[in-house]
Amino acid sequence: MLKQLLVTFLFCTAFGAFTASSQFVLVNSPTDIEGSYTFTNAFDNGWGADITTGLWTADVALVEALTAPTNEGCDTLVNGADLAGKIAMVDRGSCNFSLKALNAQNAGAIACVIINNITGGPVGMGGGDFATEVIIPVVMLSLEDGDIIKAAMALGPVNMTIGDVAFPNNIGANNIDWLRAPNGTMPAGQYDVAMIPFTPGAVVTNFGANDASNVVLETSIDYMPVGGGASMNVYSATETFDLLEEDSSVLLTSDDYIATEGMGTYDVSYTITSDSADQVDNDNANTNQFFLSENVYTKAGWDFANDRPARDNAFTIAGGGNIEFITGFQMPLGVGYQLESFNFYVATNAADLATVGASNVTAFVYEWDDVNEDGLEQNDEISIVGFGEVTDWADPTATAEWLTIPILDFDDFEPGFVVPQDDNVYFVGVRYQGPELVFFGFDTGYDQSVYADFIAPTLADLPYFWVDTWIDLSPDIEGDAAIFTDFWGSCATALIIGQVNSTGEVNPEIGSFEVYPNPTTDFINVETKLAKDFDKVDYTVVDNNGKVVSILRTQGQDKNATIDVSTLPAGQYYLNVNTEDGSVSKAFSVQR
Repeated sequence: MLKQLLVTFLFCTAFGAFTASSQFVLVNSPTDIEGSYTFTNAFDNGWGADITTGLWTADVALVEALTAPTNEGCDTLVNGADLAGKIAMVDRGSCNFSLKALNAQNAGAIACVIINNITGGPVGMGGGDFATEVIIPVVMLSLEDGDIIKAAMALGPVNMTIGDVAFPNNIGANNIDWLRAPNGTMPAGQYDVAMIPFTPGAVVTNFGANDASNVVLETSIDYMPVGGGASMNVYSATETFDLLEEDSSVLLTSDDYIATEGMGTYDVSYTITSDSADQVDNDNANTNQFFLSENVYTKAGWDFANDRPARDNAFTIAGGGNIEFITGFQMPLGVGYQLESFNFYVATNAADLATVGASNVTAFVYEWDDVNEDGLEQNDEISIVGFGEVTDWADPTATAEWLTIPILDFDDFEPGFVVPQDDNVYFVGVRYQGPELVFFGFDTGYDQSVYADFIAPTLADLPYFWVDTWIDLSPDIEGDAAIFTDFWGSCATALIIGQVNSTGEVNPEIGSFEVYPNPTTDFINVETKLAKDFDKVDYTVVDNNGKVVSILRTQGQDKNATIDVSTLPAGQYYLNVNTEDGSVSKAFSVQR
């Protein structure tokens, strides 16, 4: 059964629709910062005023609350006289969006502009406890745009308009309207077998009052190999639509692209033009990126700075309680591989993670066997093959944490699930069972709405789906499953795979070894069972991108070792044991 996704949001961490460009947030003065600004709108999440119904124009005033941080507006505002009849500006932070807006409204503001507190653009805004009381428009701008406006406010008045503004010439596309690759991150070796095509394109809309002629969508893809090097263009295409009438849209797509260049990043750039000079230019271009990795699957993009899935939001089911977010991955090359670990983000608005309870958060791997070959997932076709338990939090007093946990085979509880054959489909679910509001990470910057609407044929191709009921331990996908329909972003859960012969199993020429604790925070112990007394043994720690981050050499009879990993960022790593007769390796994870 399909149903609309009902969501509630973590503090101010949320997302939603990127507002159609026929509505605007405009800076009217001063002239050096005037123009249209990219924004998100609370009304798209079901609260605040509908900005399609009018215009709100006034000078902007920064809120000042009774307690610090004062610009977050989380309690009584002490500058009500400055806010009356103005558009209130408030920083995103430690309290709910609707509380900030309500405080501004009560102070007499006619609208509320929330400034994001992280880079990467504005995000959607869940209503929360005070949503029904807010009747003024509420929008969000990016951190960068907020800084520009605040700098101008320090020099004099800034005048702004929010609402439904008509321009004669205005074509463009919303954030959700650009096509992105099916997986934000995928192992290059798997991709080389699957050769999954990426169809570049965009839904182009004429938001203006005039018809637009000779509408052109240009696409360019640049490739950069892992480890750096010169970027090179690997794809260029141009698509033209003769006449796009006012208040109409068209999906423009180019020829499929297959990434044959191998492991690395692929930067996709789009530009929309027409014969008329566009009067709103902040919706005429888009850049996004997908990554062919060494061993990671995730629907989200990749956060290279932290070596984990990209995440800018987190969400859960409305009202809290039981929830599992599930993503699917095709694994064309299965023989010789195993599923090794999960990587995901969990957060709560409870007092701390200790209140949530580590044992209430679990990750699962399900295998889909399409018995009747109809391409439709059924409950009896989904079976659990692996799981991962959260045994403890790195900091139980915190309210959020990134986790990397090993996958245990569901049959024998041994580390890793060995993939039995090629061309299998696996679903990865991150689950919470309990009464609290527990949120899981999402990357709203890697949106796949157009892909899901026009291309994706199965659940495995969607950016996520969710369940809150189970049959025994398996998700009830036929009963209460909420399939991706019109909610944006990709689940930031990663599945890390590895080769079976790279897991520390016995190599007759070398021997075997064990790594513990795993996961770890400060150090790993290595116990070896070598086939003979080698002159020297090198222990090399390698990160997910194949970069060597630590080398230790032992000599003599004692080949056991303790390796300090306290300075390494959280993530998945590999310990390679190298001898003159070859090498053997094993995955381990570092948690922070």
